[in-house]
Amino acid sequence: MNNTNKIQSPQDNICIMNKKNNKIMGNITQEDFDAYEDVRQSGVTNMFAVSTVSDYSGLSKDKIISIMKNYSALSDKYGN
Repeated sequence: MNNTNKIQSPQDNICIMNKKNNKIMGNITQEDFDAYEDVRQSGVTNMFAVSTVSDYSGLSKDKIISIMKNYSALSDKYGN
């Protein structure tokens, strides 16, 4: 059995990336996104100060980074 993943076309690459993003986004709930948005919209801190965002939102640093990386898609998904 060959363990390497060969990407045969750009469409295959997009599909693999979408599967990976969907898995990451699947870990972010509406409540998580809303908590992040509350902090972002308040303007109380620079959103790149992840530790401070974590303190205000109650989210883990990993979730914050995931939201930042997938912000546009999560915003579309949760309607903000």
